[in-house]
Amino acid sequence: MEEYHQITLDEWTKWREEIRQKLQEAAGNFVYIGYRLKQIRDSGMYDGKADFFEWAEQEYGLSKSTVSRFIAINEKFADPDNRLELKPEYRALGSSKLSEMLTLPDNECELITEQTTVKEIRELKALDRQAPEEGEEHLYSPLQLCIIDFFKNKLDLLETISGMLDEKEIAEAMSPSGYTAHKKGLVFLFMYDYEKGVKYKLAGNTIPIAMTWEEFYDEIHYIFFDWADDYKLHLKDIYPKEDKNAGNAVEMTENTENCTEKDEKCTENSENGNDNTETHTEAPTEKAEPVAAEQPEIVAEQKEDGTLEAVDSVATSQQKAATLYNDTLKLIDKLRAAFEVRKWDQALDGIDPIRWKIQTIINMDQALVDNALDALMED
Repeated sequence: MEEYHQITLDEWTKWREEIRQKLQEAAGNFVYIGYRLKQIRDSGMYDGKADFFEWAEQEYGLSKSTVSRFIAINEKFADPDNRLELKPEYRALGSSKLSEMLTLPDNECELITEQTTVKEIRELKALDRQAPEEGEEHLYSPLQLCIIDFFKNKLDLLETISGMLDEKEIAEAMSPSGYTAHKKGLVFLFMYDYEKGVKYKLAGNTIPIAMTWEEFYDEIHYIFFDWADDYKLHLKDIYPKEDKNAGNAVEMTENTENCTEKDEKCTENSENGNDNTETHTEAPTEKAEPVAAEQPEIVAEQKEDGTLEAVDSVATSQQKAATLYNDTLKLIDKLRAAFEVRKWDQALDGIDPIRWKIQTIINMDQALVDNALDALMED
């Protein structure tokens, strides 16, 4: 570790030229420049100039703010064992990012990676200026609201992870490069690789909150998958119909009804030939018979008003029973794991989803459930 000492004239001359050379090299040398500038500042040798900043302006054309930034970056990010180099975790970052990070607390600097943008750093700094409105209440926590907003334009990704059981695969799907960030409301969310996990900064909290991918997926599961056998039906509650960004995927649940109405019109047109006026003015004389839908596991059932409604077949219901069974076992495994590490709050949170899924199984036709589980065991 380099110790401070009274510099000689030869050292002063040498360092002055070194600074000039480093300014012309890669940006990574700014920490070196900052340390040398600090040494010359502390030496008091300004070559006859009134102060250090006047000397730096005359010598290198550097403004006072630029010089101060060089020195501040060195003081905050330099390796304590070698003040001429950056700490290893900051060596991949450029001077622009480090300049923005100067006012971040150390524990928030840990959120930043090489892939973080300057804009994201600025948004993180602005987060603490936000505050929740008085009396503001939501069904979901600030973190869950951020997750909901993240998936709003990524419903295909949500569908992909809905069929995954391995949290490592989920991490790779949601953060393929090892870094994904998203800000919404009071939360700035940072998703890293599976080993590093997930962290988020909550406005007003001085310390970012760290989570494993298992804990993070529990939040996703609670939001989207714990409330209905078919999570796409639940999307209509999460993303209202007027939300145009999520509208296409949310309205998937209404396609069957729309298609059956079109089928009736098509049948009517075929009976009436090319007489378009008659087609629109005459109602069908008799109700259509129930017909099979395109997929063999789904059939259409006639309602009292003559329209058709898609209903689940036995095969589809058995598949749902098997999925409920598997999901319940997975939740029980997580509950057991929480008990083993004495995370009582996490264990308590895991009880209700298990109770809900078991109750759903109880409410189903038991012969159907037994057949589904027998088939599952055979597989």
